[in-house]
Amino acid sequence: MMKNLDKKTLILTCIITLLPILLGLTFYNDLPERIAIHWGINNEPNGWAGKNLFVFAFPIFMVVLQLVCQIGTKKRQHEASLPKLYHVVVWIIPALSVILYIVTLAVALGKDIDIRKVVCLILGIMFILLGNYIPKTSYTNQNMINLPIRPENEHVWRVFSRIMGIAFIGEGFLLLVSLFFPPIASVLAIAIFIGLLIGISFYGSAISGKK
Repeated sequence: MMKNLDKKTLILTCIITLLPILLGLTFYNDLPERIAIHWGINNEPNGWAGKNLFVFAFPIFMVVLQLVCQIGTKKRQHEASLPKLYHVVVWIIPALSVILYIVTLAVALGKDIDIRKVVCLILGIMFILLGNYIPKTSYTNQNMINLPIRPENEHVWRVFSRIMGIAFIGEGFLLLVSLFFPPIASVLAIAIFIGLLIGISFYGSAISGKK
């Protein structure tokens, strides 16, 4: 499996994922011993980690996750012949690692950042990208996407994938719009999406069962 990996991309993405450690070391003496790493919807921290755990362990964990992700994605890319998707997916974890590290570090240093807005912005962009990609995926290549329903033929897949694409894009825009409203708006956007997924899943099961 390792011999099939794009080693240059793997090394580069791992280096970028580890780079935030340098930033953590730069501000190490100014950081508190306990750092907030999880927040509630009202921007109140409800989870903490030790300074060393955040500065060093978080990027290392993300590198391990990147390695696992790249191995799995490369296998699927080989099976489905979708190199463009592969090159997009392998950069998701490095990007998230850098963004989340910088935001968490800034909050620990006393900066006033609305974590809810940061998370909704990231999720909104990701949902829109996924929504644009899903309908363009052929029936034979649907194994590149982890969806709960596996339509049994190409016609069903075209209908199902189009609906899923619209749902993902719609959710992305809802999350982006929720940035301009109180936190409850983001909660409602997520609740609506969960409801849509449940409804689409039932619909997908129904149309997949038709002969």
